[in-house]
Amino acid sequence: MPKRITAISVLLILALFGCQDSEEGTPTSIVLGDSAKMSLRLQVPTNLNIDSGEITITKGDLEYSQTVDLQDGTATVVFNEIQPGVWQIHVALYDADGFMLYEGSAEAEVHGGETASAHIVLTELSGDLEITIEMPPGDDDGLIAYYPFNGNADDESGNGHHGEVFGAALASDRFGNANSAYTFDGEDDYIDVGGIMGGLLDFSIVAWVHTSQMDEGALRHDDPAIIGTRQRVGLTDDIVLTNYNGHLAWYDELCRTECSGSPHNDFDTGVHIADGMWHQVAVVREGISLEFYIDGENVGAYSTESYTVSDNNIEIGRALWTGSGGSLCFGGLIDDVRIYDRALSEVEIAELFSEGGFVDEFVSEELSDQWFWVREDASLWSLTEVPGAMRLHTHGDLYRFYNNTPVLLRDSQYADFVIETKLSVLASASPQQAGLVAYGDDDNYVRLTRGYWDGQGVDGPGVEFLLEDAGAIQAEIHPTDSQPTWLRLVKQGGNYQGYASENGADYLLVFETEIDFGTDLFVGMVAINGGTMTPPQIPADFDYFKYSPLVE
Repeated sequence: MPKRITAISVLLILALFGCQDSEEGTPTSIVLGDSAKMSLRLQVPTNLNIDSGEITITKGDLEYSQTVDLQDGTATVVFNEIQPGVWQIHVALYDADGFMLYEGSAEAEVHGGETASAHIVLTELSGDLEITIEMPPGDDDGLIAYYPFNGNADDESGNGHHGEVFGAALASDRFGNANSAYTFDGEDDYIDVGGIMGGLLDFSIVAWVHTSQMDEGALRHDDPAIIGTRQRVGLTDDIVLTNYNGHLAWYDELCRTECSGSPHNDFDTGVHIADGMWHQVAVVREGISLEFYIDGENVGAYSTESYTVSDNNIEIGRALWTGSGGSLCFGGLIDDVRIYDRALSEVEIAELFSEGGFVDEFVSEELSDQWFWVREDASLWSLTEVPGAMRLHTHGDLYRFYNNTPVLLRDSQYADFVIETKLSVLASASPQQAGLVAYGDDDNYVRLTRGYWDGQGVDGPGVEFLLEDAGAIQAEIHPTDSQPTWLRLVKQGGNYQGYASENGADYLLVFETEIDFGTDLFVGMVAINGGTMTPPQIPADFDYFKYSPLVE
């Protein structure tokens, strides 16, 4: 996975007043960036007897409030899908008897389209609240057009490149928001946004797609188009990002001499996107180099020539070639289309991919403060032994009364969610294993692990789905020796599904079950070595951890 860098930060000091001081401070205006989500991380000194905190945000008649436990000094509050506009933020901190020790307020102007967060720290000496506002780095730098499809095909970049819709219909987006994406019938639906890429050498196109379409054109310029120029007869500097027989692919006529034996280019990433799930797709051109991305990961590259893009109209869902009329249209959903006049970096592509969810790619040598431990043992984990990965060493167990393994967790703010990872663990003795966990407590959890088993229907390596409900166990093991292994754990209501993949694209259902734990869940990772068995401890390397709301 591409690695992310720390976001640009703006620092603000907001005074918190003790209860003996009844005078209200003047609210401070904070622009949290283009966002429909507000994430607030609280941090307080543990010696100030602060037991809990309450954060309330209000806008007109709208009011949302969350209470958090601050006994360990930290907590995260997330307000999802809030309206754009000016919100009042009020923070109150209480002791164990419910007496309010500190309070403060601020004003935040929130815009639609981006994710932003605030880090709230109570400083022990001054009693001030320090808020760090994190802004996505340069997300609007070079942005020509942005189509979030919020009820229409308007360009929300501010540049006025509004789209004209031909047949495509509004549908729900990947977060379940109604009328926030467009569905294309694969026959003749498209959206025309005008000749907005004419003359560009460097560019980036980023979009989200959801399709099961498995078609290909008679010629490669006829493949179903996600987005591209309306093509004219001849070598006319056309470009098309396509779905070629279920793969992300590309066609261009930027070669007027020969490229790969032809005056045009076609490129197949070979990576499947037609699986009926949402995927971020992107193409980035810098000079003569083109790079392709799926879900934030670079999946291929090739070189073209230095001709600029034609001034033909850009079409979403179609790129009609007027020479034959045989071009195929895209069948499926498209959302959040962005077009830039520059080459985005891998980090920026990853930032856009993680919008609306949480991705930790473990690029830092310090653990993000969104994580916390149950039974931490600092000798059993590292972010430096394998740069760019979280290494957990197998230890102990999480099974009935053998509950002595460290568990790395973060809050779960979504009722229905998906957690994913790419894991390398060379398990060779039972029950060495590591993987994902949806955790209520030591006796109520679901875990999905890659490991090694003896005498449980599988003798050798495999992936296990295990549910513990107050000591009652359900388990299923699927044999696999793939290395690495991609794991995906899905929660929808009381239904839990565990999936495994050998390539990160094609997932096999290992097991599913129904359970209502009746408690709040946390999500995270675990590495197990057995409660009574003592095989050698081994490392388990997690390349990334992704947590996002479930989108059907």
